Amino acid sequence: MSDTSAGSQSAAAMTVLCVDDEPNILKSLQRLLAGQGFQLLLATSGAEALQLLASRPVDLVMSDMKMPQMSGAELLTEVARLYPATYRIILSGYADMASTLAAVNQGQIQRYLQKPWHQQDLLTALRDGLDKVALQQQNTELQQQLQLRNQQLEQFNQQLEQRVEERTGLLRQLIRQLQYSQQQLQQDQHSTLKILYNMISSQPLLDGAYAQNVSKLAGSLAQRSGLAKDGCEQVALAALLAELGLLTLPAELLQKPFYQLDLHQRQRYLQHPQQAQLLMAPATHLHAVADMIAHQYERFNGTGSPDQLIGEQIPLGARILALARDFWGSMLGRLHKDKLSKLKALQQIKLHLGSFYDPQLVQLLEQLVLTMDDAVTDHAVHPLTTAKLEPGMQLLQALYNDKAMLLLPEGHIFSLSSIMRIRQLEQKTNQHFALLIKPAAPAAG
Repeated sequence: MSDTSAGSQSAAAMTVLCVDDEPNILKSLQRLLAGQGFQLLLATSGAEALQLLASRPVDLVMSDMKMPQMSGAELLTEVARLYPATYRIILSGYADMASTLAAVNQGQIQRYLQKPWHQQDLLTALRDGLDKVALQQQNTELQQQLQLRNQQLEQFNQQLEQRVEERTGLLRQLIRQLQYSQQQLQQDQHSTLKILYNMISSQPLLDGAYAQNVSKLAGSLAQRSGLAKDGCEQVALAALLAELGLLTLPAELLQKPFYQLDLHQRQRYLQHPQQAQLLMAPATHLHAVADMIAHQYERFNGTGSPDQLIGEQIPLGARILALARDFWGSMLGRLHKDKLSKLKALQQIKLHLGSFYDPQLVQLLEQLVLTMDDAVTDHAVHPLTTAKLEPGMQLLQALYNDKAMLLLPEGHIFSLSSIMRIRQLEQKTNQHFALLIKPAAPAAG
């Protein structure tokens, strides 16, 4: 029939198609929807509506139920078949209710409104439908961007500054490790996990000790929540590797705490869990761990990302990880301007009880915090470079090379000769090690 516009148009405006065999109703809808910010199309029959749909993209179709030749239910069933991404609303009178409900139950119609409609109800239904379409489009676009990002990993060192190029080389080593056969992965699983963690702790802009604290707290919460030993270990591992995806991000996103990032930077930052999931995909035995990492920014009320899961739809490990991550983030000044005490960090968590966090898990966290020694907030253990090693220092974590070979065992006491050997190995292999060290004991007397 006609092609008219509601409000100012732009190239990005969404399109709504209204279908009714009564011209007076279409005119009434046209007056109501004027100025709503989307492009409006009108059709007087199902056949005319399908012609319009074939000629241009349409985001939402709202149709009257009772029409000659082709009913609204038949039209929207055809729309669902040909244009499944288009949102579908039907208008029906009381007498058509039984057939309308049948169409809805068959899954072809996503919402219905009863005639005569309330203007505000109709506007709200349209806005809700367009919001859902826009969100789905954004999700699709994000998936495409992630796929493109994965395809461009081989060209990464040509696109970013020198520091990002170095991280890309580390990522290639990681991918080669994860592409072992399943049998090789199982035999070498412990070493592989050490390498994953070493990659995080060796990045100067990340903090391996922070990851350890989050992992320890997440493991305790998992144990108190009743998970079996294997489940607790998976949760602790997910927390340890939760920031793996940050290795793919530009350095400027890692140089500031999260609360100082602008909106665009935050959106980019929050993509890191999906990057980690992609990196871990070849390791099939780690899929449950990768899934926890990927959903760590879901919120209990369904407003999180990437899938807007609600309540117990969110993996328990992801709910635990989010709680442990933000508790330590508050204490270490990652989420707020000031570093918070353990009790103030707990209070900050409780402000979002039931919205961001699982209420039952918050109760478990409160029990843990009340028994937590104040010294646990000491974050003095940081990775050291080999240039800062001194005789008498003790290695707190075993050191592996990029081939998963053990170089130095956990507990090794450095001597002058072992310090020289590890430095020579760095020069020979062009590797750079970051070691978790216990300082040398002070000399007696």
